[in-house]
Amino acid sequence: ASLFTINKKEELFSVFFCHPSQQSNDGLHASYNIAMLMEKSGNPHNIAEELLLPVVIEVLKTVLHHESPEQIIKAILLSINTVQIRMDKMAGNIEETLCNKLKTTTFSLQIDESTLTNNASLLLGYVR
Repeated sequence: ASLFTINKKEELFSVFFCHPSQQSNDGLHASYNIAMLMEKSGNPHNIAEELLLPVVIEVLKTVLHHESPEQIIKAILLSINTVQIRMDKMAGNIEETLCNKLKTTTFSLQIDESTLTNNASLLLGYVR
């Protein structure tokens, strides 16, 4: 066996059998990244459990020849509620970051109010 093959096997071994807390952290990180990708794609939140996790299991079995990918999948939490919580946290962080930036930056604000034909009010705000 070549040195390259031995190194690849060691890498796979360390990935699949690393310390449980590292797998948990990696799973959490993957969960956030997947939630962000799902939000960007505009797909329904249940796509993770119905499509993504089965695809990952198939890749682990077929391509990486991992016999029990369920252990890895357990670390990636992608239920509908979990994905929604992840998205809410990321959105809250964006809102907080924007508010902090606006507190320390000079800007101008233009506001315009209008009434639609059905007597509904419309308020437009533009920050520059």
